[in-house]
Amino acid sequence: MTLSNTVFASLIARDYLANGDGAITYDTDSGYEWLDLTYTRSMCLQDTLNNGCNNYHDYLASLDDGWLFANSQQVSNLLAKFAFASNQSAIYGDAKPGSGYYYYKNPNQTFISDVNALTLLGESMSAGSSLYGIKGFTRDNINGAHEQFMAYYNKNQSLGIVAFGDYHRVAQGKPIQAFYTYRVAKAESVFISSKPQITSTNVINNATALPEPASLTLFSLLLSALFMHGYYRRRKTECFQPI
Repeated sequence: MTLSNTVFASLIARDYLANGDGAITYDTDSGYEWLDLTYTRSMCLQDTLNNGCNNYHDYLASLDDGWLFANSQQVSNLLAKFAFASNQSAIYGDAKPGSGYYYYKNPNQTFISDVNALTLLGESMSAGSSLYGIKGFTRDNINGAHEQFMAYYNKNQSLGIVAFGDYHRVAQGKPIQAFYTYRVAKAESVFISSKPQITSTNVINNATALPEPASLTLFSLLLSALFMHGYYRRRKTECFQPI
């Protein structure tokens, strides 16, 4: 697989750990790969929280794959590549202010579609749950509270929430929290399918050889000529038999 599921001009889904997982989003403009938010959901930044969650930095070290915690500017540049309107926009409905975020009551289907497109980056809100979309931390923080970029809607699509860096919270390992994670792009992994592969050798060994059309025609003409030659030779012999 060279390219899979191209959605936007410079954003391409790639496989990471298994064939077909689509766990990486490759940005051809920046040269970065982004790990799906799904992989860092429910993690925390400090073990001292004693809440049993996995430590994000320990997780990156265990991967040993060059992944880094992204800053807010990098995430802002990435999200700008989507059709999503990061500022309050009438195209989604009437926006209401919140504390570091804003929301749309009964957002229209354009909002729903644009949030769905953002999940190319992985889900931090799970499909089928009460909330669906993306929500992730950056490494930029104020007194330990990290900036979050998020866009999601509730199950009955009656509420849409948006925040682009102005929403600050402590990463406590909640199920709806994740981390924007990037690395300098590597050569794309190629996974061999588990299904038996048909090779040219197998095809040749198992197939019945068929003559080319030109060879078949020539062979037919030769047979016809031999038949006619035999026919006239028998007629000539019969005509000169003594009575």
